[in-house]
Amino acid sequence: VIKYSVILVNLEFYLYKMIGFIVNFNATSNATGRYAFKSGEINSKRMDFRRRQHRCVSMGLKESSERVFSWVSDNGANLSDYSLVQNESLVELVSKKGVRSDQELIRIAPKLCISGSTSRKVFGKCVDFLDDDEVLIALQLLYEVHQGKDSKFELYVSHLQSMSYPNHVLLWTRKELELLRGSPIYISAINVQKTVRDVYEQLFEQLIPQCSSILPADFFTFDRYLWAIIIVQSRAFEFLPEFPLVLVPVLDEINHANFTSDGSGANAALSVARVGWLREAQPAIRSITEVKPDAKIRLEYPGENRGEMLLRYGFVDGGVDCVVMKFEVSQFDPFSDDKADILEQQGLNEVVLFKVFSDELETVAKEILQLSRLISLTAVDAFLLEAVFRSDVWDFMAEPVSEVNEAAACAMIISECRALLEDYMTDEEKDSALKEADGVTLLRSELASTIVDGEKIVLEKLIAIIQEEVDSMDAKEYYQERRLRDLDLLRPVDESEIVDGSGTRRAGQAFDQYY
Repeated sequence: VIKYSVILVNLEFYLYKMIGFIVNFNATSNATGRYAFKSGEINSKRMDFRRRQHRCVSMGLKESSERVFSWVSDNGANLSDYSLVQNESLVELVSKKGVRSDQELIRIAPKLCISGSTSRKVFGKCVDFLDDDEVLIALQLLYEVHQGKDSKFELYVSHLQSMSYPNHVLLWTRKELELLRGSPIYISAINVQKTVRDVYEQLFEQLIPQCSSILPADFFTFDRYLWAIIIVQSRAFEFLPEFPLVLVPVLDEINHANFTSDGSGANAALSVARVGWLREAQPAIRSITEVKPDAKIRLEYPGENRGEMLLRYGFVDGGVDCVVMKFEVSQFDPFSDDKADILEQQGLNEVVLFKVFSDELETVAKEILQLSRLISLTAVDAFLLEAVFRSDVWDFMAEPVSEVNEAAACAMIISECRALLEDYMTDEEKDSALKEADGVTLLRSELASTIVDGEKIVLEKLIAIIQEEVDSMDAKEYYQERRLRDLDLLRPVDESEIVDGSGTRRAGQAFDQYY
């Protein structure tokens, strides 16, 4: 039986190769990813993306989901008030009855879940050097596949094997990734691909020799490992702090939607239930608004942008566009120490990265302008950097400082926006790349265009906002004028305020004209 299961798995991956799912890994440096080894050889940041909207195409998907549904129900989960319906290539969880807000909907026992802790029980001391739950869960997935019908997760793992995520960025070729050039996720995608490959090689060298009886070397192929990682990235949840990362059957069928006040969008959220006198923690979902009879259960989007969604799940569904802008205090700036100290008081470093979201452009533009004014301070306005102003100078930067400073700050922002726009492929370069690139799928090209075009619009709109600031410079009130107004000195001088040794009367003149 085990041999037969292995043959089936091999056939499945050969099929993947035939239809072009296997990626060409020509990646470069490793900067981001979700993987960390205690040895320090690979120590990259976890990406905290948690959106679940499956784009799977599979024959018998609903039947496969129903078998998992029954298995979970038979093992103690109360699912009698719910059913599964298929909507095109998606399977939806539907509530049969109405539920009030803030009520527990479903909870799943940990014994039915796959997590880092369950993986450690399978592999024991062999995985002591691993520090990342995503890798651990992927390893247990492969172990359960290898076990075949001997696995207690056989129905669930079989269901996961019926899933395909053909546009996950881990499967893009380098030529396809080039279509994202200029986007913040371009380098991230390259690095993530390289990280997955590096981790696989590390596991093959360090783990497999120690546990070949659990996971044989001839079974632990890169294709299988890649599939397992994609499954974990696409379907695992975080139920903090009890379950840092976990695959939860049935709950991972739930799709996402934006929250709406009328209840037509998201109606549920992740939670942790406490069960029994021992108060055992169990992954669960609760209603966040009234759930009407026959309503589809939807989790609220966690709020990541469209680039992150593509990077994590291989699709774009709603969300906002986002670009990353970098501003820094030059090491050659004679006032760099003072500026660095002011930034440190605000919890910022000398290099500041701004995430500019399409739905917060006006707000973020003001924040960027505030920083740019500080960075652009020169000797003319350097008195504001004196210690006496240290606690107030950041607030001063929220408004125009001087005409010279305002012009320099606006020019800095516009220059950065234009530099970022130049990094993207031109239309001619894109057309040429598509003609030369064999095997670039139309859908992946469209996904890349969706991300890139949206980010370009963000930058162009930001330029327009800052240009308005430039055009209105003559009408702005600058620091000195504001300060005089605060001191009530922008008015005609009263005769009693005049002190003049010559006895000449100068009343009737404004204070700033007097001096």
